[in-house]
Amino acid sequence: MLNRSNALILSIALGLAAVTAACQSEPANQSNSNKPSGAAGARTHPAGSPEERESTTLYSVEMVDSSTAFAYGTNDVGFTGSVIVRTKDGGATWKCVLRTEQTELVGLDFVDPLNGAAISDGGVVYTTADGGDTWTASNDLDLFATKYAIDTRSAPVVRPAAGPSNRNTAAKVVETDYVEMLGISFRTPNDGWAFGTREESGPGAKPGSSVTRTRPVVVRTVDGGETWTPVTLAPDLPAYGLSRSSFTDSSNGWVVAGSIDEDDTGAVLRTADGGLTWKVAPIPDAKQVPQSVFFIDANNGWIVGATEDETGEPGPSQILATKDGGATWEVKAKVASSLRCVQFVDAQNGMASGSGGKVYRTTDGGATWSDAGTHDWTGGTVLDTTDPLYKAGQPQPAFTSFVLVAPGRGFATSDLGVHAYKAK
Repeated sequence: MLNRSNALILSIALGLAAVTAACQSEPANQSNSNKPSGAAGARTHPAGSPEERESTTLYSVEMVDSSTAFAYGTNDVGFTGSVIVRTKDGGATWKCVLRTEQTELVGLDFVDPLNGAAISDGGVVYTTADGGDTWTASNDLDLFATKYAIDTRSAPVVRPAAGPSNRNTAAKVVETDYVEMLGISFRTPNDGWAFGTREESGPGAKPGSSVTRTRPVVVRTVDGGETWTPVTLAPDLPAYGLSRSSFTDSSNGWVVAGSIDEDDTGAVLRTADGGLTWKVAPIPDAKQVPQSVFFIDANNGWIVGATEDETGEPGPSQILATKDGGATWEVKAKVASSLRCVQFVDAQNGMASGSGGKVYRTTDGGATWSDAGTHDWTGGTVLDTTDPLYKAGQPQPAFTSFVLVAPGRGFATSDLGVHAYKAK
C-alpha cells in the first residue's frame, strides 16, 4: 500500500492507505493457519477479560496518526469472532470498538481518520465512517468482483536436449496443487502488487517419483487494479510464499516470505524495478520468521518476526531496523511477544503488535520500544453477522488480505485471486 511519508503529495483518499502496506493484511500463511477456525467452538474466556487479551494475537496495527491507531486480532485458544481495539492517546490506553461474534477478520485499513473497513475470511465487510465509534456489517456477495482469477492449469516444463542420460525429450508437466494470494499493496492510485504462494507437483529425481515444491507468486497492476499481470520470478528464489509488503515508491519495495506454521526460516525479498524482478535481502539471522516489513522512506525501515516453541506457543522476537536502505540491519528491541506487524506513521512514531494482545510503541524513530499501556476490551459494538451464503457450485473465496484505496473502494486477495471491493 502507499507509504504515508509521501502522503502530502498524494490524494487524500490514498494518504492513509499508504502506511499500511507492511501489515494491512493478515495473509493466510500468517492468519487462518495460525488461528482457530470459525467453527472451533465456544469462547474459552469471558469477552473483555484479561485472560482473553493474554491469549489473543493482534495480527495487524493500523496507525491513523501519531495519536490514533487500531489493531485487530483473534483469540488463539479458540472462540468464534475477532476484536478491533483503538487507542486515541498514542498507545497509552486501548479500548475495544468492535467485536465480531461469528466471523474472523483478516484485514483492516483506513484511508483517512474517519473512514475505515475490515474484512473477514468469509467476505463480511465491516465499515466505519466516524473513526471507529460505530460500525456496520455487510455480507452482500456483490461487494466483490474478481479482477484476477488464479490460473491452476498444469504447466509444461521443457526438458534439456537429448543425451545419453535423457533419451526422452518430451516436455513433462508440473501439476499445480494449490495457489493462494496472501497479501496486497498499492503505492499509487495506479500501481499495485499482490503476493501469494503456489504448490506444484513435478517429476522427482527417480523415475516415476514426484515432489511438491512451493513457489512464490507475484502479480501486478499499473491501471488501478483493472487488470493484473503475473510476474515471472527467478527459479532460485526461496521456496516460500510471499505476503506482506512495503513500497517506498513505484519502483522500490520489500516483501516478507515464509510461514511460521511451516517451520520455515523465512526471508525478505526486495525489488528495485516495480516488482518485475526480486532478490533476497541480506538481513541478520534473528532466529525468527519475518512477518512484516515497513519502510517510511528510502533509507529507514523495520522488520518484525514470529517464533514458536515446540508446543506451538508463541515465543520471543526481535525488532530489526535499517538506516541505509537495507544494506545493514541492527536489532533494536527484544520482546517477549511473537510479533506480527510493524508500522510507522512518520519518522518518529511507530507501533508493533503481536501475541498476548501486545502493542509496542516507539516515539524516537525505533531507537527504543515500550509495551503500550492499559487495555479495556469490555466495550465496543458487537456484530453477529454471518459469512455470505453462496449458491451450490458457486466458487467461494477464502479471503486473506484487504486494502482500501478510497472510502468504500479497495481490493482483497483470496485463494481464488484478486477481487475489487466497492461498497453499496
